[in-house]
Amino acid sequence: VNFESEIRRPDGSTVWIKENVRAVRNQEGRLLHLQGFVSDVTERKLAEDALRASEGRYRVLFDHLPIGVVEFNYGGMERWLQELRAGGVTDFGAWVDTHPAEWRAASKLVSIVGANSATLRLLGLRSLEEGVANLERIYTGEVYDARRQTVSAIWRGATEASGKFAVNTLDGRTRRIFYHWRAPVLDGRPFYDRTQLALIDVSEIQAAHQALAAARGALSEDPTATL
Repeated sequence: VNFESEIRRPDGSTVWIKENVRAVRNQEGRLLHLQGFVSDVTERKLAEDALRASEGRYRVLFDHLPIGVVEFNYGGMERWLQELRAGGVTDFGAWVDTHPAEWRAASKLVSIVGANSATLRLLGLRSLEEGVANLERIYTGEVYDARRQTVSAIWRGATEASGKFAVNTLDGRTRRIFYHWRAPVLDGRPFYDRTQLALIDVSEIQAAHQALAAARGALSEDPTATL
């Protein structure tokens, strides 16, 4: 059943076939002959090989990017939003404001399915599993606000959202992050089961801006001071 193999044709070319064979027996159970069907599955096999190669290239690029990237599954959240809409909800933001407990429960429908090495370094993690086990320590209120903005984008049918939030590392530091979330579009429709969240650490940049602002403030108070 569904036996696949590569065969060589008389002209020297090769193709992939799928065979399904059954035994035909008489009333006494004696084997009379075999009956089967052969299908050409070359195109499907080539497509599968190309998909595997593409996935391999993506994983190499994903893991070696210099910025953090986290993959989230928002598929369950999308289906929950559809149920809300079917239940008559028209203003998602207003609904969340009046149903905070239900919103907190629904937030758990979003799951992390991957994170690259840059993300682990950024958060001081040894593994993705360690990060998932310590989300309550890592997440700040700003992260949950960003989650709400992302879900609001899904409610509108959007595939991108950007902003800033603070996260805590496991060694006690706080990092300021610029994030950009996106969902791929497949066959003309957003695919929310595998979305990417890019994380850019802007902590040093923000600290430099604050120091510059403080220095300018000191200069305005004392015109004789120099930067």
